Amino acid sequence: MGEAGVRRGRGQHLHTARENNDKAVIREATAALEAGTPEAVREFRESGYRLAQFEDDKVAVFRILADPTISDALRAAAQQAIENATPESLRYFLEHGRYEVES
Repeated sequence: MGEAGVRRGRGQHLHTARENNDKAVIREATAALEAGTPEAVREFRESGYRLAQFEDDKVAVFRILADPTISDALRAAAQQAIENATPESLRYFLEHGRYEVES
């Protein structure tokens, strides 16, 4: 990927993170940008983003679990996503699973 593509990609992640208030993604993206090297940005894109998003997703799921008004089914689905302990399980729960339980 050329320099322009790297700049566009890092800007996209940071913009989305700011919209979602994803603190870990913002922190890690900022660190990669401040490092000022293509390698730091590439590392963020290849693994840092996924791990930072995982951290933010855990916070989001714990916020759901902290709500005393959620249904038993939603609580069970959120707990299962946490117990699975993978970035993919939490992302799926937040994007799809919680809505499937509610419907």
